[in-house]
Amino acid sequence: MSISNLPRRFPLAFYVLLALFCLVLLLRIASLTIHNEFPLGYDARSYIAAATALRLGQSPYDETELQQIPIDVVYSKYLYTPLLAFLLIPLSYYPILPATYVCVFLSAVSAALFALLVKRSVGWKLGLFAVFAFPPTWHTLYLGQINFVVACLLILAFYDIQSNQRYRLGINLAFATLLKITPLFSMGMMFIRGYKRSILSWLMSISIIILVTLPFVSISTWLESSYYAISQVWTFPNMLSWTGFFVHHIPRYGEILSLILSVLLLIYTLMRIRKIPPGLVLSAAILLPLLIVRIVWEHHAVMALPALLILWNHSSSSRLVAGISWLAIALFGGIAMPIALTLCWVVSCWPGYWDSLLKKIGNVNLATF
Repeated sequence: MSISNLPRRFPLAFYVLLALFCLVLLLRIASLTIHNEFPLGYDARSYIAAATALRLGQSPYDETELQQIPIDVVYSKYLYTPLLAFLLIPLSYYPILPATYVCVFLSAVSAALFALLVKRSVGWKLGLFAVFAFPPTWHTLYLGQINFVVACLLILAFYDIQSNQRYRLGINLAFATLLKITPLFSMGMMFIRGYKRSILSWLMSISIIILVTLPFVSISTWLESSYYAISQVWTFPNMLSWTGFFVHHIPRYGEILSLILSVLLLIYTLMRIRKIPPGLVLSAAILLPLLIVRIVWEHHAVMALPALLILWNHSSSSRLVAGISWLAIALFGGIAMPIALTLCWVVSCWPGYWDSLLKKIGNVNLATF
């Protein structure tokens, strides 16, 4: 079909912009993958190394012991609780590269599962687009990351809130917390909301998980994992929380500025917990650690997708913010990510102010005509 025969429902400029949009997305996906270590699965190799350490009776947090493990490929530090390494112990019996590719495959499966879960709220077309047209998704898959596993648990937690399944909410947040510690913010805020049954099921789930892992994971290793990630002082130009950004780009005052901002964001979030709907509490709790913890890379934007979905479902005005934030991260990344997520955090904490602001802007626009 020639360009002249295209349907007249949309002007030619629309198709030009659509083509540019797709081109930018493809370039962004390429830039987030080709600059990474090869073979793919750089982060997944750290999971396998940690699983191997547990199998051999060693600590995945002792770098001296890790160097003795017979793995001849490059991998990053293991910055998670022992649960993930424990679950991957069966893979540690196989050569590192095949085991890594299994992790990459499982990461892709979890991305597809997340798209299936969000279909309930946005339909399958928009769900697939929001997941697989999102460049951080492909960054996550290339690294073999578990971001989508955590995102699935967070979206299930949102659905638990909607259906008032308090016990199930605690279970999902317990698994999310023991896979990646940042969902602990979400459980803390549910505690402030007075979700006693969720707290009970969360504590029971945590206790059962720790007991099950004891044959391979000692209590001291569990305790060590609780502060190991926090103790890291990495600074890279592409760390995209406000803390990471300030520490790297403002060497003298960055630590102080980031601490002040983190405390303010935490205090304001706590002040709003009892004044906003539970879904928005979860949204704010998901976004907060992405803004204040030091180590946040662009692929971590995948874990913000549940918060964007919550905003998308809340109101037409917050839907606008969610859509703009998704586009900003997808098309630009970099500093656009913390800016967009900060806006989403503001709308999560003060939805009424945002709605009234948009109404005022709309009235001004109408008045000019």
